[in-house]
Amino acid sequence: MQPYDPNAPPATVIVGAQQPMMQQPMMQQPMMQQPMMQQPMMQQPMMQQPMMVGGAVIAGQQKDFMVALLLSIFVGSLGVDRFYLGYTGLGILKLLTLGGCGLWWLIDLILLVTGSMTDVNGMPLKK
Repeated sequence: MQPYDPNAPPATVIVGAQQPMMQQPMMQQPMMQQPMMQQPMMQQPMMQQPMMVGGAVIAGQQKDFMVALLLSIFVGSLGVDRFYLGYTGLGILKLLTLGGCGLWWLIDLILLVTGSMTDVNGMPLKK
């Protein structure tokens, strides 16, 4: 018996012989060509990375730098900036410690201004 080949054309079984014989069909169907994968070009805008939410894949949105900066300045000690970036656990910790008594708030502010902070998907903030 031959191994299964998904690319082989369908075969017809002739019944009545001691062992079933395989006969190739007269006309072969043309093979479907798959489109070639295009490599991303440098001029294209940055594509959104998919993320898993409840078992479904959705595209993440790039977070805005100015929104994150303003949230960090005015309500950063309450962790709102971390919630905005998707870091829910860190937002709760920052809320409970009031921004690490101001130290965590200052470090997050410096990280934002220097451009070192990303969202939960690792995407840089949109400026």
